[in-house]
Amino acid sequence: MAEAEAFVSTLDANARRIVLAILTSPSEARAEAIGRLYVRDDGANLAELLIELQEKEWARQWFVERLDRDA
Repeated sequence: MAEAEAFVSTLDANARRIVLAILTSPSEARAEAIGRLYVRDDGANLAELLIELQEKEWARQWFVERLDRDA
């Protein structure tokens, strides 16, 4: 989880709120957000991470708890 901690530490407060909002949205809304991010040049890496978190509920939950703690 060191990489995850490092990633979270790079996010400013606004980015943390946005990522937390995406991660706590219903599955369909998360999928839509991923699609919007994926087509952006500056959003593809985040979209890839969110896709991975869609597939690993335990990891998504870890990010939610970590981001919520810092909100």
